[in-house]
Amino acid sequence: MVYPIIRNGLYSGASFAAQWDDNLLFDSYPADDFYIRETTVISGVRWVGCYYSMYWDKDNYKNWNISFLTNNEETNRPNGHPLTGVTYSGPFSISANKYSREYMYSSESGSYYKIFYKFESTFSSLTFEPGRYWISIYGYHHYPPQSGWGRSELHYPYNDNTMHLRSDYWKIYHWSSGIVRISLNDTDLNKDTSFELLGNKENILYNNYTNFDGSSNIISDVNFKESNKSIYYDPLGH
Repeated sequence: MVYPIIRNGLYSGASFAAQWDDNLLFDSYPADDFYIRETTVISGVRWVGCYYSMYWDKDNYKNWNISFLTNNEETNRPNGHPLTGVTYSGPFSISANKYSREYMYSSESGSYYKIFYKFESTFSSLTFEPGRYWISIYGYHHYPPQSGWGRSELHYPYNDNTMHLRSDYWKIYHWSSGIVRISLNDTDLNKDTSFELLGNKENILYNNYTNFDGSSNIISDVNFKESNKSIYYDPLGH
């Protein structure tokens, strides 16, 4: 069993394009930050994934990659690249038969799932010392479909950064946030992504709704823990 350590919301009505397709040379890498307050081992990840077509066969699952990046202390943006220049850990390539999923809903924007992956072993590279890090989750497959990482409506500027995006395809060559031009449209990136980081210890919940110094602007750590003692079991037994 694993317990939530970082919670960034697991509901979404939209998503950010998140995919590497070496056939079309399409790349779109979202990354979102999180903060660790004491030495912690990450044993699993849960996120909202999307396939951009409400007609996509909901039983036809695709592969995903997960990468962890360090934080650039000068720019407060990710260091490195989620595929070719990982600066902390990964990429972890996850085939469709290795993760659990829960169908959420379909809309004109796509079909949404809650996806759960438990790392197959405790890698030393998944031990995080105190500090800020970035996680990038993206589909690793050919089109169709196009993959997306669910958008979270939760964001607290005093606590973490909004999602950042990097893409050669969109000509975003450096990590960017805010309003960016994609194709002929301006796209607002001032949101977070939907994910949870999971660990094996119940007594360390670093929710993204409280300040990193331990003080709380939204809800106390104690009350948050008492109301969110979720335990996740992997239906596939991984």
